[in-house]
Amino acid sequence: MPDRKVKLTQLPRFPDQAASTTAGLATSTNAHRVLHNRYAPPEMKDYSPILLFGHNMLIPTIVNSTGPNLFIIDTGSWDSMMDLALAKQVSKVNLDSDTTITGLSGKVQKVYRTNGLTLRFSHFQQKRDDIAAFDLTSLSDNVETQISGLLGFTLFNMLDMKIDYRDGLVNFTYDPNRLH
Repeated sequence: MPDRKVKLTQLPRFPDQAASTTAGLATSTNAHRVLHNRYAPPEMKDYSPILLFGHNMLIPTIVNSTGPNLFIIDTGSWDSMMDLALAKQVSKVNLDSDTTITGLSGKVQKVYRTNGLTLRFSHFQQKRDDIAAFDLTSLSDNVETQISGLLGFTLFNMLDMKIDYRDGLVNFTYDPNRLH
């Protein structure tokens, strides 16, 4: 979220779509909708596919050499976190009695910490000394698919993120010269 700005731009039209002369928002529930396959125009060739489950954006993520695993792009989470079962599979974990995690569903009873690992998603990778890990079963049950983790604000604060909800695409850019 560099510069704390949100910019909305019009998506490229589908190849079979006539050029529109006026911009606007379709707010009517009776608006004629045409189904399309995911479309990535040439200017979006570097975008990565995501899965949309309700309001959740899930991105395939490799943890060390395991995956792909589905992680939620979650700017509401202060940091990246992962499911305890995956954490035990890819790293040594230790109980962390000093960390308290509270969310909409209440307080997490047991929080663990992983040892060093690498997260790879889209065309980025991030090495981490440790990540909080806990049981994400209730979140997976809510979303109705296996959620292996959350990519949180401390990660996205370093990236410029572009989202195409229509086609389920996302792009991240990193500027190493920008103050983070």
